[in-house]
Amino acid sequence: MTDRALRLLLRDTRLAELAAYPFDFDVERAGYGPVEPVRLAAGGTLRIVAGDAGGGTYFVCEDDSLRF
Repeated sequence: MTDRALRLLLRDTRLAELAAYPFDFDVERAGYGPVEPVRLAAGGTLRIVAGDAGGGTYFVCEDDSLRF
């Protein structure tokens, strides 16, 4: 996931709704955060970008890779 794609999802509600359903990538759920504390085993930072209906959280790692 690129920063450009995330910016588009945050700016365009139609695209954000499409990502939320049927793909279950809901940028509005980013504010809820993870249920438990999360960290990378190798260290580094995580940025929450979205959540899913099952309580999962999507993160972007400091190297800009997407993790679930």
